[in-house]
Amino acid sequence: NEPPPIARPRVLIGGMGEQRTLPLVARYGDACNLFDVPDHGATLRHKLDVLARACDTVGRDPDTVEITLSTRLGDGETTSQLTDRAAALGDLGVDHLVFVTTGPWQTGRDLDVLFDAAEPLHAIARAPRREEPPATAHGRS
Repeated sequence: NEPPPIARPRVLIGGMGEQRTLPLVARYGDACNLFDVPDHGATLRHKLDVLARACDTVGRDPDTVEITLSTRLGDGETTSQLTDRAAALGDLGVDHLVFVTTGPWQTGRDLDVLFDAAEPLHAIARAPRREEPPATAHGRS
């Protein structure tokens, strides 16, 4: 078959626990989903530092862990503000943003902001900062 099947599913572990979850990510996770706390990135920077130390403990390069972040649009956040925020999160090491809502997505403000931000967000996306995991004969390892 083309393309060949992946050797195994990639594992994303969500959570921010410093004693169990982040060390688990360091040992076994291909990706880690963190949560966007509205404190100008202080919590995110701290959790990324904890993850880096956990990776060091097990002899793993922390840049091999993809970082995803669950986030919401801020009250009244504009397309421009969202684009700037996404760029800043990328600079902190976030690879993917996962937008969540408290209920069903509805047409109107939030969906309009996300729709309008799609092109600017795509434009600011740059070559991956992190080295991609090596490919194997059967896909990603």
